[in-house]
Amino acid sequence: MPSPTSVHLRLAVETDAESVFNWRNAESTRRYFLDSRPLTLEAHLSWFRRVLINPAQILLIGETADHQPIGVLRYDLTPEGLAEVSIYVVPDQCGKGYGGALLLAGERWLREAHPDVIAVEASVLSENIGSRKAFEKSGYSAALIRYRKSLDRAGGAAL
Repeated sequence: MPSPTSVHLRLAVETDAESVFNWRNAESTRRYFLDSRPLTLEAHLSWFRRVLINPAQILLIGETADHQPIGVLRYDLTPEGLAEVSIYVVPDQCGKGYGGALLLAGERWLREAHPDVIAVEASVLSENIGSRKAFEKSGYSAALIRYRKSLDRAGGAAL
C-alpha cells in the first residue's frame, strides 16, 4: 500500500466537476455504488455545486506528489461527531493500493480540519472486495451487516 503521507488531499473546487463526473460515471466505479445507475452531467453538476457549499459535506481530491489524481473522498458530517465516508479511486489508478492510503490520509485531514469528528463510518457492498480490503487494512472493523433478499413480483423468492 502506498504511504498515506504520499497522498495529498485538497478540497474539490468547481473546476473538478467534469473530472469527478467522468470518474464517478465509469462502469468500474459505479458498479459498487448503492445506486449504480449512470448520472447525467446536469444531475451531477447540480449535486456537485450543492456539496461544495454544504458545510456538513466535505469533498476531497486525492493526488500523488506530482499532482496526478488518484481518488475522491466525501465525508458527510453529523452533529454527533460522526463522518460517513464515501470513497472511490480514479479508474486508471485502481489496483495500486491507493484506497487504504486515501482513507488514512483522509483521517489525518479530518483530525486537523474537524477535531470534533470522533469516528468514521462507511457502507460497502459485500461484493466490493477491493474496498473491504482497503477498509480492513486501514483499521476499520465491521460494525453492521445488512442482509437483503429480493422477491419476485409473483410472491415467491427470486432464485
